[in-house]
Amino acid sequence: KMNFSSRLTYHSSLHDYMNDANGKEIVLQYVTVKAPGKTPKGSKSVSTMQDDSFEFSIISLENKSWNFEASNAEDRDSWIAAIELQILSSLQNSDGDKRNETEAFKMHCIKNKVSGNDSCADCAAPNPDWASLNLGILVCIECSGVHRNLGSHISKIRSLNLDDWSAGQLSVMLALGNDIANGVWEYSLGGKVKPGPDSSREEKEQWIRWKYEEKKFLPPANPTISLGKLLIDSVC
Repeated sequence: KMNFSSRLTYHSSLHDYMNDANGKEIVLQYVTVKAPGKTPKGSKSVSTMQDDSFEFSIISLENKSWNFEASNAEDRDSWIAAIELQILSSLQNSDGDKRNETEAFKMHCIKNKVSGNDSCADCAAPNPDWASLNLGILVCIECSGVHRNLGSHISKIRSLNLDDWSAGQLSVMLALGNDIANGVWEYSLGGKVKPGPDSSREEKEQWIRWKYEEKKFLPPANPTISLGKLLIDSVC
């Protein structure tokens, strides 16, 4: 019998099978299944398998072989098809698991390793779990609401925990971060006082609009250098 963890359980005798005892497992992720004399899929060769041969084999990468015999040709072909489907599914799941592990590690680094990302870029509230994709910063939930009101042309807000992320988006967040971004967006505060975690929403909204909408705190304007170039130079 096969289960959803891509393993085939077999028993050496009918007695063990009937009592569900002494079951042994074959991990199907790295095996092939063959029937003696059966033509592989896509091959133009003529099959040499006899109609009364109901055997098939599972072979591992280490060349270990398990031999089975079905009760008839239809049963044999059904088993082979089911095992091949399970092998394909397990390989696809393995690739997905590896991608998920990589994405989870990158997200961990964004939260815990990128400089400044342990607090909100706009009010310093601890452990922010919202991001502005195009600004490359992390913000708290209250500031994220203000960012949404700015419009996505200024700030595209996404949850670190609830939304899906592309590889490119993760790379941007790893490359920038709050300290680098604020080195540009808060280059010169001109005597303005940045709000804190306990500041009112109105104070935070005013600050965020000054910072990103009116661009009050950017370095002195240089017509030959774009804002994007400033951020790239900050990273480098």
